[in-house]
Amino acid sequence: MPFPKIDSDLIDTGVVAGKIIQLDGSARLPAIDGSLLTNLPNAGGVGGRVLLDTVNASNNAEIVFSNFIDGIYKNYLVEMTSIQPSTSNVDVHAQVSNDGGSTYLTGYDQHTQILTHTSVGYNAQVGSADSTINMAIGIGAYGTGSCHGHIILHDPSAVQNHTISGHLAYLKSGADSAGGAFYAELSGSHIINAIKFTLSAGSFVQGTFKLYGLL
Repeated sequence: MPFPKIDSDLIDTGVVAGKIIQLDGSARLPAIDGSLLTNLPNAGGVGGRVLLDTVNASNNAEIVFSNFIDGIYKNYLVEMTSIQPSTSNVDVHAQVSNDGGSTYLTGYDQHTQILTHTSVGYNAQVGSADSTINMAIGIGAYGTGSCHGHIILHDPSAVQNHTISGHLAYLKSGADSAGGAFYAELSGSHIINAIKFTLSAGSFVQGTFKLYGLL
């Protein structure tokens, strides 16, 4: 004899203690604390990464991740591949938010160090209380090469000063190959839960942005 079906209105669902977990409309689990689970595979990723979201650029003025940076993971990584801007000689910028992307924080103390193929030494840019994080300087336009790299949000859910770091490799507007590392410090007691990427001019013609949680 089959067990009678229970009306969903009678089931006490939720993601806190004592509740029954319910799948969303896409048959996915909601955001839950899985820190006590063991022997799990690296679902959706390799090398201790879990793929959370993907955005494929198509003439976007900005790329935004305003979901999934929710404290389930200690650190978060955005991987960028085959990024191409519409305008030549532009910089790649990032900003983070503590209100889900409604507004974006400013006041980044940062250092960007760029090494080029034809230059001896490097070009360094140091900023104090900057409005954005400058990830790359002077990348070439669509058709002249691609930009690749990543950015890491270190413990964004902690109420503290935050460190953001990463690197990019790309072709500059003069077809000179370049690579660089950057880091930024953000002062203040913030809980970071969103990040966006923009260019100093123009739009992202193409490219793939992937958000991972780091195990």
